[in-house]
Amino acid sequence: LRHARDIASLMGRLDRIGIASPLAGYVRPDSKRSSQYAFWTTQSGLGLPDRDYYLSDDARLAGFRAKYREHVEKMLHLLEDAAAGKEADAIVALETALAKLQWTRVANRDAQKTYNPRTLAQLALDAPSIDWSAYFSAAGLMGGLPTLLVRQPDYLQGLSALITSTPIGTWNSYFRFRILSSRAPYLPRAFVEEDFAFNQGVLQGTQQTPDRWKRGTR
Repeated sequence: LRHARDIASLMGRLDRIGIASPLAGYVRPDSKRSSQYAFWTTQSGLGLPDRDYYLSDDARLAGFRAKYREHVEKMLHLLEDAAAGKEADAIVALETALAKLQWTRVANRDAQKTYNPRTLAQLALDAPSIDWSAYFSAAGLMGGLPTLLVRQPDYLQGLSALITSTPIGTWNSYFRFRILSSRAPYLPRAFVEEDFAFNQGVLQGTQQTPDRWKRGTR
């Protein structure tokens, strides 16, 4: 990334290949017109399971938060980054800023509040820092757009502001780590083991990495 305007197309491209970024899109039926499909956009892009892991004062969640920060630094050390600790701080701080913008699980279950039709022009007004044409093109929506539905409108507004207020270097570090984290199970052994130790061991309590042949078959 060289400029903030480049972020939109990168989010669309990453989402299309299954790598989490701050904005996720998917196709499913329009919940108020079930005979038609729509393209839905929703909040995403956190390395921890939920916004509460970043924001809660609960001691258990705070513990996960501290271990996640250590995990990010360890992964960056494996890439031989010279300033892995400083970079990890910046990544976790950006994810925390995203978490503050995101809706709670309870709010996300409200079918009325999460149904917000938008035109391309309306999206441009809601979130002017996001190049929506570039996002949809990278996401694979070429030509005429389908019905566009936004689940969390104020999240888009907050994300737009965050894009411009965050240094582009921090965004580069964040997206680089998101790609690394997504593909870690397919990298050399040290990456596989660190990824498993946190995402399966710390978060889920799984004690042992499955045999290599089992992972390969799966």
